[in-house]
Amino acid sequence: MLELQDVTKTYVQTRRRVEAVRGISLRVEPGEMLVLLGASGSGKSTLLHLLGGLDRPTTGRVLFRGDDLGTLPDDKLTALRRERIVHVFQFFNLLPTLTAAENAALPLLLGGVPAAEARRRADEALERVALGGRSAHYPEELSGGEQQRVAIARALTVRPEVLLADEPTGNLDSATGNEVLSILREMAGDEGRSVVMVTHDEAAAAIGDRRVRIRDGRIESVA
Repeated sequence: MLELQDVTKTYVQTRRRVEAVRGISLRVEPGEMLVLLGASGSGKSTLLHLLGGLDRPTTGRVLFRGDDLGTLPDDKLTALRRERIVHVFQFFNLLPTLTAAENAALPLLLGGVPAAEARRRADEALERVALGGRSAHYPEELSGGEQQRVAIARALTVRPEVLLADEPTGNLDSATGNEVLSILREMAGDEGRSVVMVTHDEAAAAIGDRRVRIRDGRIESVA
């Protein structure tokens, strides 16, 4: 479904070159939950951004169902990130002036889905992450774990083929983090959906079907 072929990513800073990803080849299978595990600075988040089309490789190719993300025009890449490969970030990225339901419905509205259908699907997604009773609340009225679940619901409203989660439990206590991990685990395989999660937490990584350990921009091991 989603594949890296001998991918590198180099950032040029004022006085030095930073090789964040060094010749990685990796395939994400349909319905799989794959975990990218590594310490801070290992290159795992850069790798996730490459998989999701948020960044383009310096060399190599990133393929989604045969399409090279590095050659897609910006408008098609934007549509793909909104509808088919969706990110869930560590810091939630919810709009403070919108309710939970409005935040969850926003990608659909931006994609031209009628408001009534967008709200129906947002309510359905919030129910799925056990927030049906909090749909009218604003982000500041929600706990960190509830905000992360709204972010997951927002991703689910578009029914993506791939969900990419970047340190989704990084700002949560252990109990709330486990709830979020359980939701992500349930998402993998649902309608063939793949989930790719980045973490530095060994315990969180245990929920994956495969764990790919990244070190210094390279794959160190796969388990």
